[in-house]
Amino acid sequence: MLLKIALEKRITPTRRLQVDLKLERGDFVAIYGKSGIGKTTLLRMIAGLSQADSGMLSVGQKTWFDSKKNINLPPQNRKVGFVFQDYALFPNMTVAENLQFANNNPALIQKLLQQTNLAPLKNKKPNHLSGGQQQRVALARALMVESSILLLDEPLSALDYGLRREMQHLIADLHVQYQRTTLMVSHDVPEIINLANKLLVIDDNKVALYRNPKLYFEEQELLDEVLEEGVVLEINENELLLRIGEKRRKLPYLKGDLKNINVGDTLTVKRWVLPSDMYKIEPK
Repeated sequence: MLLKIALEKRITPTRRLQVDLKLERGDFVAIYGKSGIGKTTLLRMIAGLSQADSGMLSVGQKTWFDSKKNINLPPQNRKVGFVFQDYALFPNMTVAENLQFANNNPALIQKLLQQTNLAPLKNKKPNHLSGGQQQRVALARALMVESSILLLDEPLSALDYGLRREMQHLIADLHVQYQRTTLMVSHDVPEIINLANKLLVIDDNKVALYRNPKLYFEEQELLDEVLEEGVVLEINENELLLRIGEKRRKLPYLKGDLKNINVGDTLTVKRWVLPSDMYKIEPK
């Protein structure tokens, strides 16, 4: 067992957040619940940026927080990779310098620059980057922290649909490679299905961990599965261009995932949508 959390903190005068869970190395846990329920607070307590009122937190054999034993490691001693919602990049530093600030490991810097396609941009500062590029820098910087824990606070919320899909693919690939125990706050149900193997739901009455996110959302009638057929128009290095009905749609693609695909082939595409996305009421 890598991560053990048993923390309690008052969120409002009338509500307390109580989380008790154990996670394995390599788990990818999505944290889901309404705004203000305590999702980001949980990440901040793990990172040491916010202190729990009581409880304990341990990673491996090391205790990071124990209210009874008066143990509370400062953030710099926890070495957690954290991607904030606003990315929190240093504006006066280049891409490479942002990564170096997290960990002066030249070999790892070069590796992550290549993996996130940031090598051509390594000497640029954040104000010269697009939102998607800044997001990749924030993710790479979080991975520079050689920790077993990665925290993502709605990292894709500011991106458009195409960039979100691209970044989901990148996050999934990097998760497989680095096997960090990852906790990600997200309101996006399809995104959670695509990335997470476990789901932590926080609501007003309880906090519960589910081992099948897709099944949870289906049982709550929050998710429907749609199958569509698309014709391959183009095959690029990292994506396919499909014609689905009258629309053209780009989809992330890895050659190792789908083999022997040629232009003109017809593929079946599965996507998950919210039920409300499937219906439109038209006046008579």
